[in-house]
Amino acid sequence: LQEDFGVASDVWSVTSFSELRRDGLAAERAALLRPDAEAPVPWVRSCLATREGPVVAAS
Repeated sequence: LQEDFGVASDVWSVTSFSELRRDGLAAERAALLRPDAEAPVPWVRSCLATREGPVVAAS
């Protein structure tokens, strides 16, 4: 994409969108159950925290 269109991109592989969803829901639930504790960070958020721009996910 960079060479042909001048668009920088990264490609990530996802083995299970269901597992990513479960991880996100578990982090949300933990934050609700223990508002005084530090909220857990879902795995996908920690991976993409330093990235800029949109994310396109396809299965």
